[in-house]
Amino acid sequence: MSQKKDLLKQRAFLAAFAKTCNITRASAAAKVHRTCHFRWMRDDTEYSAAFARAREEAITVLEDEAVRRAHEGIAKPVWFQGNEVGAVQEYSDSLLVVLLKAHKPDTYRENWKGEISGPGGGPIPLHDGRLEQLSDSELRELILIASKLTPSGDAES
Repeated sequence: MSQKKDLLKQRAFLAAFAKTCNITRASAAAKVHRTCHFRWMRDDTEYSAAFARAREEAITVLEDEAVRRAHEGIAKPVWFQGNEVGAVQEYSDSLLVVLLKAHKPDTYRENWKGEISGPGGGPIPLHDGRLEQLSDSELRELILIASKLTPSGDAES
C-alpha cells in the first residue's frame, strides 16, 4: 500500500473507531484488515498518538450513550398475543450506578478508606504511661494473655 493510501485508510479507520469504539467494526468501515491497526500502532508513532485521541472520542461516545440509557431510558416494545401493543420506557439502574461511582467516587464507591486518629486529630498514643506502673511479672502475664487473643498467637506482631 502506498504511503498516501495508507494515510487515507488510517484516517478512515480512526474516524470509524471514534464513532464505534470497536476495532473490528472500524476495520470493516475502513476496508482494511484489523491487523493493519496493530501494525500501525507498532510502527507509526503519529498513528499511535492519533489513535489515542480517537480512543478518547470513542469513550466519550460510550459515556454519552450510558448517560442516555441511564437517564432517558430506551423504549422497549410491549407484546400481547403476538402483536406489539405499545412500549414501556426502561432505564438502566446498573449504568446509573456506574456513572455515579465514576463521577462521585467519594460518595458512591464500594470500599471505604479512612483514617483513625487520636485525641484532637493527632496520632494515636501507643501507651499512656499506665504500662510503666505494671511489674515485670504483670507485663509478662499481660503479654501471655495478649498472645492468646491474637490470630497468630504472637502478641508482639
